[in-house]
Amino acid sequence: MLVRTPTEHKPVMEGSTKIIEISDDTPAESSTEDEQCDRDRMTLTEGQLADKPVVEEISPVLTINYEKRAEKLKPKELQERECLSQKLGACCYQRVGNQTMHSEVKNVQWTQCNSCHGWLHTECAGIDLGLATHTSFNCGCHVKLPYCLKRTRAAAEKGMLESILTDEEIQNLADDLKTGVLQSNRIYLKRHPNFNFKFKENREALISIFNEKQTTAIIDRVDTVLGRDKKNLEQLSFHLDVMTPEVTLCILQKLEGFSRYEAEKAFVSHVYFEGED
Repeated sequence: MLVRTPTEHKPVMEGSTKIIEISDDTPAESSTEDEQCDRDRMTLTEGQLADKPVVEEISPVLTINYEKRAEKLKPKELQERECLSQKLGACCYQRVGNQTMHSEVKNVQWTQCNSCHGWLHTECAGIDLGLATHTSFNCGCHVKLPYCLKRTRAAAEKGMLESILTDEEIQNLADDLKTGVLQSNRIYLKRHPNFNFKFKENREALISIFNEKQTTAIIDRVDTVLGRDKKNLEQLSFHLDVMTPEVTLCILQKLEGFSRYEAEKAFVSHVYFEGED
């Protein structure tokens, strides 16, 4: 099994948030809330919203219609906002050459890190839209890499990794991926085999940050929960190339308190579990 990993985690920062509501026929009004968050999640400040065009939703989630935006902005300005996940190869709207995932989607929701001010699609950040209005988002930029992953290492040493998620959580994860409730470019690559082959090959080469024994235990758990038909190659591919890395992300989120973006960042750069039994 393939294994890579990187990173180290930081304490969560505290901050106050100013929520701006914008409508078509009334001037923007602001309200201030001082909050302490276990995890920093996104809220746009008044200054952050000031120069962002075509705001169609209530902040902190910023929805941009790219067809409308293209009418107002120059090509250079269109490229100014890039999802932080793009560099990881983990963006739900990944661009590779002249190909873009979900290119048919015109209304895209963004969130901004309250520390580095980098931008992420809400799907790439792992934002819970039900919480976004009242909390701020931090992408983990204040944490130096590599992450230490203490809780995950402890679980690995005890042979508990495959049991971190419940059967229901694994089943719900599979259902959400299949129905699009949870966006992931892994499932997109499964459904679009003609998307950039080199990118697809590199993405599918990494299915776990854990060693072979640990990864096999996770795969067996997925097979047990979802059922396994050895003759169904599509199902086997879904379990291996999609579910195994997605379960790994969920383990990191659950044990380390990561956002989806932080978990992806740890996933693509870690190598620490290789060779451990």
